[in-house]
Amino acid sequence: MSNVLSSLQVVLGADTAAFQQDLGRASQSANDNFGSIGAAAKTMAVALAAAFTVDYFTDNIKKAIDYADSMSDLAGKTGIAVEQLTAMEYALNFSDATLENYTDGLQKLTVNMVASIEGNKDLSSTFQKLGVSVVDAQGNVRQSKDVFLDAAEAISKMQDGAVKTDLAMKLFGKSAGPELVPFLNQGKEGIKELTDEAQRMGAVVSTDMANQSAQFNDSMAKMGYAAKGAWNVIAQQLTPSLNAMASSMASGASDGEILEKTAYGIGVAFHAA
Repeated sequence: MSNVLSSLQVVLGADTAAFQQDLGRASQSANDNFGSIGAAAKTMAVALAAAFTVDYFTDNIKKAIDYADSMSDLAGKTGIAVEQLTAMEYALNFSDATLENYTDGLQKLTVNMVASIEGNKDLSSTFQKLGVSVVDAQGNVRQSKDVFLDAAEAISKMQDGAVKTDLAMKLFGKSAGPELVPFLNQGKEGIKELTDEAQRMGAVVSTDMANQSAQFNDSMAKMGYAAKGAWNVIAQQLTPSLNAMASSMASGASDGEILEKTAYGIGVAFHAA
């Protein structure tokens, strides 16, 4: 009996050792396979991230170019420097006002400044009551952007209400004036802090950048027209041949005898099948 047990122990021990060895190999194989899968997944993730990064990069570069181009156009229309426009757009955003409100208001303010100098007593009185001068010490007309900031400082100290809104409408226009009131309430220093922050944030576009962007978009547009012109030339060369082929096909289709023979041939083929 003891011999049988001894033999059984030897067999079981051998089987157990073999099983453990097989299990170890299986475990190593699984680890190797999972390692390969992990490496492949990492490679795929890197590739996807790279593709996403390239698309994201190019998309945002184009957006930046288009924005600078639009600021160049707006500067040309309004006579306001690109740097001033982009800095103000940043600052206006925090008062729910728009760049259009600012440009419209500034243009109206410029008209009112000129009218005041030319003798409009009502406007002259308005500027005087605000303590805002439209001319410098030498009697030259001040820049409207500087007068705007002085007016903002004066208005910011007024109590909110109809009087303030009416004054804003008078200086900056019926549409832009009321929209600008929350922005004007920040005063000269508050607005300057935001425009300085815009510079630090990189939100201010330079005139050179705007001009370069406009030139780039113009060149791209010209390339598009050049490609269109090339296709026009190709189409012009092919049109006579295409017309001849289309006419022949139309003539053949309208020939009753040809159509009849074709139909008969199709019918025979189906019958034979």
